[in-house]
Order: sequence, then structure tokens, then C-alpha cells
Amino acid sequence: MYLYLYLYLVLLIMNKKNIYIIRKILMLSFPILLGYIPLGMTFGILANKIQIGLPLTAAMSFLCFTGAGQFMLLSLLAAGTNFVEIFIISYLVNLRHSFYIVSLWNDISNLKVRYFCASILTDEIFAVLNKLAVENQKNSNSNKNSQKNSGNQKMREKLYFGIAFLAWSYWITFSVVGYLCGAFLNIDLSGLEFCLTSLFVAIAIEMFSHHKNFLVLSVAILIGVLSVIFIPKQFILVSAILLALLFLYVCQNKLEKSN
Repeated sequence: MYLYLYLYLVLLIMNKKNIYIIRKILMLSFPILLGYIPLGMTFGILANKIQIGLPLTAAMSFLCFTGAGQFMLLSLLAAGTNFVEIFIISYLVNLRHSFYIVSLWNDISNLKVRYFCASILTDEIFAVLNKLAVENQKNSNSNKNSQKNSGNQKMREKLYFGIAFLAWSYWITFSVVGYLCGAFLNIDLSGLEFCLTSLFVAIAIEMFSHHKNFLVLSVAILIGVLSVIFIPKQFILVSAILLALLFLYVCQNKLEKSN
């Protein structure tokens, strides 16, 4: 599958008509690359330190492409957590990806690559594709020419596939590179995981710039602060997610009206 998708991308690049699209794919995926170089390598180095093996490390990045979820999975494996607990915690932590699919589905449902894009929607990919979806909605409202809309759909298909596939490739590549480097590096890694927090902050700022909902932002910050103060460290993430889901459920109608 990976080889097939890679060949598809190569054919896309070889077509001279796609020069503009290729440049846009590289431009839009470049911030993801800058984030995935330190993050992917950090994941690989940590995987090496807990000795889970290169094949399993590569398989996790290939099949379990979740970023933060993979770091959490390493911690659970290192602590000897049983598979039932790992499944439950992983499901809750990565539940937000389901909301990403729902949010983008109207925009990607007519694309041939919709299932591929939906299956690897990380926070970073969603942030970029959501920005494209907003732009596409504006263009669709201002342009009612069916022929132009058909051309836009083909271009969006290439854009969405290229961005999603490159981001996936970046993560797999640098997680493997990090694992190999970890075999030769003997350094203090404390604090290195903060790059994940930094990336989440950057994503939150980017998304807020396109959807300025001060209510959601304020409640999210409040939930985060209260969770850190009152909830034991090992339950902070799961508790914060559940509280956020409860807020979204209770205030669903109000949020829909504000949008």
C-alpha cells in the first residue's frame, strides 16, 4: 500500500501540469515537516531507549500514526500496562481524531482519496486540511461554474493526498532515523518531549485564527488549568478529554448558533 501511494505521488510530480500543485503541497506541508523532524526523532530515540525494536517502532508509525498517542503508548509499554488498559486509554486519547473526520467529511466525501485522508488525520494534518476546507467553502460560494468546480475538486484531491501522504512519510522516516540515532546517542532527553506541547500550542493558535470562538478557547484553558490543579497526574489527559466532551455535548446548540 505504501509503495502504491508513493508511486502515485511520483506520477503526480512527473506531470509538468502539476508544478503549481506540487509547490503548494510542499509549502503547506513544510510546517508539518519542521514539527515532525524533532518529534519523529524524539519518538524514535525514546523507542530505542525502552528497547521495543526497530520493526515495531516503524510499524507503530506506519499503522498507529497518532503522534501524541504514540508517545503515550511508549509510556504505557514501558510501565508494563496490560493491553486492555492500553486499548481504553488509547481510544480516549485519540477520540478527537473521530471529530476531525466528522468536521472535514463534507469537504472530502466526494474525493477518491477520502478514506486515506480520513484514516491518517493527525492534529497537524487536520489543521492544514481544515484551512483548505475553509478556503474551498469560500471559493465554492463565490464560484458557481460547475466546470470550474470540477477542476477545483481534482486539484483538491491532489492537494489533500499530497499533504496527508507527505506528512505520514515525514513521521515514519524521522521516527526510524531517530531510532537508529538512539543507538549511538547517549544524551539526556529530559525536556525534549516539550516540543510536542509546543506543536500543539502552535496548532491551537492557527486553528483559533480561522475560527475565533472565545467561548471554546476559554473553557479549554479552564479545563486544562483545573485538571492540572485537582486531578492526579496519571488521569489528567483522560479527565480533560471527558470534561471537554461533556462541555461540547451540553453546549452543542449554542456552539452551532455561534458558528
